[in-house]
Amino acid sequence: MKRIILFSAIALLLSAMGSCEKEEKAKRVEIKDKLGIVSYNEEIEEWVIVSSMGANSYDSRILFIPCKETPIPSKYKQENIRVIFSGNTSKCSLNKNIVMPAGTSYKCLKILFIKLKK
Repeated sequence: MKRIILFSAIALLLSAMGSCEKEEKAKRVEIKDKLGIVSYNEEIEEWVIVSSMGANSYDSRILFIPCKETPIPSKYKQENIRVIFSGNTSKCSLNKNIVMPAGTSYKCLKILFIKLKK
């Protein structure tokens, strides 16, 4: 019995590592056809999609950090590529303490669709 509990705990720990935070469905937000720019963030050592918070917002940005399960496809991993993307966002916690510039926030992103902006 102790072995089953131990293996269950290890499996749970491994499944939680490297994935988007398991949020309740009500806390997830679906985004569709959002414009963003692909960039490599050296602080978190991840490719992210940077997007503004709104049409009239020039000083507020969101870093969308893709889930490990749905990374940015390699053909889009180039600095300053403009993309259109859709997916589900949720709160996420980073394993590192990083300082975001003023007006910048971050969310985890489960990418459902991504294409080049023409």
